[in-house]
Amino acid sequence: MTWRFLVTRLLARPAATADLYFADSCEPFLQNGTVSKLAPTVFASAEAMLVLRHDSSLPAGAKRRRLVYFMDDDIEGGCRDPHLPRSYRAKLAVVDRWAALRLAPRADAIVVSSENLKSAARKLAPQARIEVLHPYWREPLSDLVHLKQDKTVEIAFLGAQTHARDLHFLLPVIADILDTHPHVRFSVSSGHRLPGPLARHKRVRRIAPTRWTDYRPTLAKRRYQIALYPLLDSPFNHGRSINKIIEHAIAGAAGIYSANWPESRRISAAGAGVVVDNDARAWRNAIADLIADRTRLQSVAERGRDLADLLNRPEPQRELWADLMNFGAEAR
Repeated sequence: MTWRFLVTRLLARPAATADLYFADSCEPFLQNGTVSKLAPTVFASAEAMLVLRHDSSLPAGAKRRRLVYFMDDDIEGGCRDPHLPRSYRAKLAVVDRWAALRLAPRADAIVVSSENLKSAARKLAPQARIEVLHPYWREPLSDLVHLKQDKTVEIAFLGAQTHARDLHFLLPVIADILDTHPHVRFSVSSGHRLPGPLARHKRVRRIAPTRWTDYRPTLAKRRYQIALYPLLDSPFNHGRSINKIIEHAIAGAAGIYSANWPESRRISAAGAGVVVDNDARAWRNAIADLIADRTRLQSVAERGRDLADLLNRPEPQRELWADLMNFGAEAR
């Protein structure tokens, strides 16, 4: 087997990026044939082809007059980021960077998932129109009833393995919180390595790794009180989207976020989360304060849900894609 064939097989499955940035919001256009799905991350109208991240699995000869390219990561920055797992950096280099260098220079438009990615897109394609688009989750936001009913405080870290280093500096904080608060539990993906005492801790729950199509319907059934989103200071992390704001609101949690993340300014202004510096003591105090003050925890979660509700809309996606891919007036 060639490497290209292996890559095609690995990526020929439903993709979170494709669903959150196109397929869910534009489902009516897919159903009525206005838009066709050519590959897991490639969609086309009569006039234009949209490639989200990469075009692996795309049949030969499937082209349109216009090309729209979507990127939701700082690909160049990620390839050089020592905080990311080596396997993910390799995937970025072999799949995403290869696609970006081929596609972006001839794209008519590039759509990115955060303001901080606009400069990266401009370097790839000086000629292209650049637009920013937020993700859209079709799952309902939590009603937050569990915050008043549950005495146990469920803390979650919902980051994937690409966040392994981001989580690492918080592990001593988590251990201390569990030791000093017997009514607290901590949930984290089983894909993350934990030191022995935490790995064996009775109040640490491991979330089994699942495919995207299995994970998203279970998220709305999970109920947490606090969700942690630490981000180390790196160009790749600076480009991350507002996705976790929405994800935390679906799970019903009050979020705690790193202050160096550009989107934290939006959160802080709305009181929609707790924003702290990447200092172990600051994170411990922030977590402990929410555990101790359930009224404040409820308020932070409610404002987080309000912000997520404001951001999590299908209409901006439909309008932008209809414009860029020339759906026609009947599709708008």
